[in-house]
Amino acid sequence: RPHWYGFARLSPALADPAMVAGLHRAGCRALCLGVEGASQRLLDLIGKGTTVETARAVLETLHGASIRTVVYALLGLPTETAQELVLTRDFLVENAPHIDFLHVSVMNLPLGSPLERFPTRFGLPADTAPFPGDLSLCRDLQTTGALPRRAVRRFLQNEVLRHPILRPRLQALPPGLGANHVLFAPQSTTKPKTKRV
Repeated sequence: RPHWYGFARLSPALADPAMVAGLHRAGCRALCLGVEGASQRLLDLIGKGTTVETARAVLETLHGASIRTVVYALLGLPTETAQELVLTRDFLVENAPHIDFLHVSVMNLPLGSPLERFPTRFGLPADTAPFPGDLSLCRDLQTTGALPRRAVRRFLQNEVLRHPILRPRLQALPPGLGANHVLFAPQSTTKPKTKRV
């Protein structure tokens, strides 16, 4: 049976050991998950449609079934506070044993998105709009409404990218490989065997 990977929403179904064991039997060896952050307030604000506890349970269940996880997190969400940045970092550290590959970045403004079209709904300045003639897919946000962007980038550099627990997961893919190559990355010899349910 061929092995495969996919992108998945943080659905409670992925916290069901029987369902996840079935995915593994069907050949699933990795899932890419947009965790985004660990502030429930912010997840609700951006309409993520999931909870921090669901994310925690999904990561644990997938790890237990030997399905590797590629976790995406965003800093600098609209109205994010310094305390909420710490919440996200701490969530990633606490759940690091269940994270195989980690991507953390500063949020940009997707052009044409609800965040750009209705900025005040998300706590962004009313003049948040693309530059005339801008053909890029995203643009830099000058502020999140709570923190200067430079403060968010400084936190990313100092508190996430250099964190001794997170750094190995940020650098887990061999040079030249990206998130789409996770099936080709070496399998850890410390990974538990697939649980039978």
